[in-house]
Amino acid sequence: MKHWNEVRTAATVARKGTVSAAAQELQIHRATVNRHIEVLESELGAKLFLRSARGYKPTDLGDALLRIADTTHSQFAELNRIAQADAGSLQGVLTVATVDMLVPRVLPAIDRFLAENPSMNVQLNSGPIPVRLEFGEADIAFRVGRKPTDPDYIAVPFGDYSIGLFASKTYVDRRGIPTHPDDLASHDFITPIDGRVLDAPFMRWLSTRIPNNTMRLACDDWPGVMRAVIAGVGIGFVPHSLVDEKDDLVEIHWPQKNWTVKAWRVTHVDLHRSAKVKLFLKVVSDLS
Repeated sequence: MKHWNEVRTAATVARKGTVSAAAQELQIHRATVNRHIEVLESELGAKLFLRSARGYKPTDLGDALLRIADTTHSQFAELNRIAQADAGSLQGVLTVATVDMLVPRVLPAIDRFLAENPSMNVQLNSGPIPVRLEFGEADIAFRVGRKPTDPDYIAVPFGDYSIGLFASKTYVDRRGIPTHPDDLASHDFITPIDGRVLDAPFMRWLSTRIPNNTMRLACDDWPGVMRAVIAGVGIGFVPHSLVDEKDDLVEIHWPQKNWTVKAWRVTHVDLHRSAKVKLFLKVVSDLS
C-alpha cells in the first residue's frame, strides 16, 4: 500500500485525539506524525482533522479513514494468522499434477505426506494435458520429456524412465513379432496422441520406419495404449513402470534399444517455498 504508514499514523491520531499520544504509541517523533497527516491530506485534497488547543477531532473523512484503517488492520492480522498456520500445522488441499507413467512413483510420496499431515488433503490430477502452474492449476507437477523452459518454473530432475516395445501373447501367436526392418510394415502399431510423447526419441524412431497405414490406433494417454496392447490390437511402446506380470505381455527386444524419457519435478517460483510444497518436496526427496 502506497501510504499505509501515513494511514496508520492518522488512524492512531484519530483514536488517541492528540499528536503527542499518537507519537508515543507509534514510537515516532511528533514531527513525523504531522508530516504523515499532511501527506495524506494533500493526497486526498481534504482535511482529516479539526485542530484545536484540546486536540485533533476527526472530520467525516477522518472517521472514514479510521474505519478503513481498522478493517485493513484486521485483514492484515487475519493474513498473518493464515501465514502462521501455513508455517505450522498444515490444513487445506495440496494439488499434484502428474502423467500416468509417474503415478506409481508419486503415490508413495502422497501416502507419507498425508500420514505426516493429517489435516491436509491431496488432489491428484493425471493426464496428457500439462497444467499451468502460473494459473494455480496445481501446486506441484511431475512431467516427462524435455525440461520445462518457462522462466517462472523451477524444474528438478525426477529420474529417467525406461520404455519398452510390447505386444500381447495373443497378438504374437497370431502375427508373430518383427525381427527385421522389413517386417515392420506388416504389423499394426498403437501410438499416443500426446504431442510430447510423439516427440520422444522412441516415437521418432518408430515413425521414420513404418508407413502411416500401420499406425492403426491412437490413444490419448499411456493407460489407453497399455489396454490396447493387452487387448492384442497391436504393438506399442509402454512404460515399464506400468507393466505387470499378469498383463501377459511380450517385450520385443529387437532392435536392441534402451529407450528412456526424462522426468521433471516442477514448481512455480512463487509457490516453491510455501509450507505445504516444501514439506511435500522433502517427502519426495526422502523417498528418492
